[in-house]
Amino acid sequence: MAQRTQPLYETIKDDIRDAIRSGRYAPGDRIPSTRELCEVHSASLVSVRRAVKDLSKEGVLRGENGRGVFVQNMPVATARHTATPAQADRVIIGVWNAVIDENIVHIQEGMARFASEKGMGIELYTGNPDELLPLQQMAARGIPGAVIFGNSHPSYVESLQALIRHGFHFVSVDRSIDALPLHVVASDHYGGALLATAHLLRHAGMAVHYLGVEDESSAATERQAGYRDAMSRAGFTQADIASLVHRINIDFTCSTWQPDDLRRLHQQPVLQILRHIELPTCIFCQNDYVAQGVYDAAQELGAIVGHDLFLVGYDDLTFARRLRPSLSSVRQDFTMIGYRAAALLDDLIRGDLPKNSPPVQMKIPVELVHRESSVKTANAGVAGSN
Repeated sequence: MAQRTQPLYETIKDDIRDAIRSGRYAPGDRIPSTRELCEVHSASLVSVRRAVKDLSKEGVLRGENGRGVFVQNMPVATARHTATPAQADRVIIGVWNAVIDENIVHIQEGMARFASEKGMGIELYTGNPDELLPLQQMAARGIPGAVIFGNSHPSYVESLQALIRHGFHFVSVDRSIDALPLHVVASDHYGGALLATAHLLRHAGMAVHYLGVEDESSAATERQAGYRDAMSRAGFTQADIASLVHRINIDFTCSTWQPDDLRRLHQQPVLQILRHIELPTCIFCQNDYVAQGVYDAAQELGAIVGHDLFLVGYDDLTFARRLRPSLSSVRQDFTMIGYRAAALLDDLIRGDLPKNSPPVQMKIPVELVHRESSVKTANAGVAGSN
C-alpha cells in the first residue's frame, strides 16, 4: 500500500482549493457539509475540521452558525522557494496586488505553467503593491527580475527606477506605467470595449452610457477610449459622449478586500448614478464589480435588467454567469497573460531581446461573451444576484 506523502487534512485543503479555482465552487457558495467531506475523502471529523479551520484562517472559507461553511475568496497560490542561490537566474517571481481575485489566480497559474515547462522555480508574493521590500530582497538574493502590476505612485516609480539601474528586470501585467519604459503584457482593453459598446448599440438600439470608477490606469483609460470610439463611429458627437460618461469614486482603503466588501462599495455610488438616468437605457460597465453594482441598484429601483437596463461588464468573473439574468461580459485570457509575462521576463533575463529595442507592448485578444443582460428578450428576468 502506497504511503501518503502529506497529511490527509492537507490533501482535503488542496482538493477544496482546486474546486474553487476550477469554478466548481464560486465565492459565496456553500461547500459540502463536514459529514459529506468525511465521506468523499474517507476521512475523520478531525481531519476535515482541521482542513476547514486552516482554509478559514487563510481567508478562503468562512463559517456561518447554523448555515454552513462558505467560499469567502479565491485561494492564493503560496510562495514556492524552490531555488538555491546558485539557481537564482532560473526563478520567475510574481509580485501581486492587494486585491486577490480569480484573475490574479489565473495569472499565477499561467506563470506556473511556463515555469513548469522550463524546469524553473517560481515564487509568488501577494501584498500591497506599494510595498517594495520583497522586490529589494529579491534583488539582494540575486533574483534578476519580477512580474508586477503597474503602479504610478511617484515613490514607487522612483524605487523601480533604482532597481532597473542596478540591472533588475520587470514585466508589468494588465497596465503600463507612463513614467517607465516597462515591457507590458495586457489584454486588448481598447478592442474589448469597442466590441462591448458596438454590441449594445446593435442589439439594444439606444445610446450607451459608460460607467466606471475613478481610475487613471492604462487599462481603464484604454477601455474608455474604446467606448468613446465606438460611440463616435455610431454618430454620437463628443458632447453627447461626454454627457454619457459617468465615473464613481470608490474608497479602496477597505481592509479585508472580500467580495462582499467590493460589492457593498459599488452599490450606493452606482445607485446615485442610476437615479438620474432615464430608462430604458444601456450601460457599458468598466468591470464586472461595477456591473454587479448596477444589478443591486436596479433591484432597489424596481428596474429589470434585460428590459429596463441592458449592460455588458468586463472581466467575465465567475459570478457573471450566476447573476439573474446572466451578465454579458468581456472575457480576458488571464492564464495566457501570466504565461506570456513569464516568457517575456525569461527572455529579458537571458538577454534574448535586442539591446536598446523599445519596450514590448503585448496585447492578448479578448472575447465578448453574450448572455441575457445585453439582448432584448420576450421573457426578461427580474434583476437579481448570485
